[in-house]
Amino acid sequence: MLVEAARLALQNRALEDALAQLELARSYDPDYARIELVRGQVLIGKLDFAAASEALRRYLKKRPSDADAKELVRLCQQVRMEDGERLLALTDVLVRQKALGSANCLIEVVAKLGQKRAQLLPLLRKRIEASWPGLGDRLQQVGVDGGLRLTLDNCRQAGI
Repeated sequence: MLVEAARLALQNRALEDALAQLELARSYDPDYARIELVRGQVLIGKLDFAAASEALRRYLKKRPSDADAKELVRLCQQVRMEDGERLLALTDVLVRQKALGSANCLIEVVAKLGQKRAQLLPLLRKRIEASWPGLGDRLQQVGVDGGLRLTLDNCRQAGI
């Protein structure tokens, strides 16, 4: 239950709250592997890649077959803050894992790096698709400046 509360806090980008929930969960059940997975995801959102890698390694000791977690560890070891391509790769894995709060944190960093919106478009579509299945393709690039438009008219999934 505490781990799910941490995941909810992560989705809402309340990263410190998520870490507090995970610490409490660890005090009750230090062997619960998912605590370390979510902790790693939160730490990636906080851009603390070294600590995230450590948490994910602890998770992998208990769940060695998790390919996405292995990929996160590999990317965390290689990423640099100015490396938009690897940050995007991390974001892609986080979206697959539905760790959308951390994914959003990285998307903001990449956008600040000045990555071309064309590179962000497929990733942003995946992020939309994760929240609202079937609507990712509604995000379109418009104009010569690379602006983006998301049309949600008549979308039951988005509550509109």
